[in-house]
Amino acid sequence: MDTRLERLIRGISPGSPLDPACCVVVFRSMGQAVLEPLTAFIRLDESATLHKYRELDRFSVVGVETTGRLAEAVQKTSEVRALLVSISLRPVPAREYRLRVDGKVVSTGNIPAFRANVIDFAAEPTIWGERGIYYTHFHLRRAVIDELAADLGYARIGEFRGAVAEDDAVLAQMARGATSRPPIDHSSRLFLSFGPPLPFPASRSVPSTSGQRCSKSLLC
Repeated sequence: MDTRLERLIRGISPGSPLDPACCVVVFRSMGQAVLEPLTAFIRLDESATLHKYRELDRFSVVGVETTGRLAEAVQKTSEVRALLVSISLRPVPAREYRLRVDGKVVSTGNIPAFRANVIDFAAEPTIWGERGIYYTHFHLRRAVIDELAADLGYARIGEFRGAVAEDDAVLAQMARGATSRPPIDHSSRLFLSFGPPLPFPASRSVPSTSGQRCSKSLLC
């Protein structure tokens, strides 16, 4: 794997607690350093007291499943400039899910499985759900994204346009990779696998200072 991608996604190990068969809340740090990448799986129901989840200065993958109707919405924040990338692992009925961005309810309609939201943490996304909502949330730091863009010869993101319930094959593949449990040695590490570049509409492209364009994903 390209070491530039590895810097962003390293640390997801086989047998990740994103598996729904895992216990109610499991956190696993990847290595000895405090800010090493982290995976987590959380189940929330009507008795949940988690109303705000704050991300630290690190890459993380958090699987969240609701096993009951949430009494209150959960707000996600970050201590650094970052993007929240959320992929639905199951279809999401409109009446059973509510998303607020910048304090306003976002109309989503019925969401098919493996659709992606990409939201700036500065907008303080807040999520509420009925039983059966299952998302994988990626915490992607803007500083790391900018570094990768520079390494690859693309322009920095700059002002960011969010997306909700978008069909993005690259992000869907990330979610599938993060939740898979291949039968391999658990002492090794599992890295998300990226297939060949997939075409996306030109409107999602970002001009590069070097003349290149990025049109593979909502993250570009």
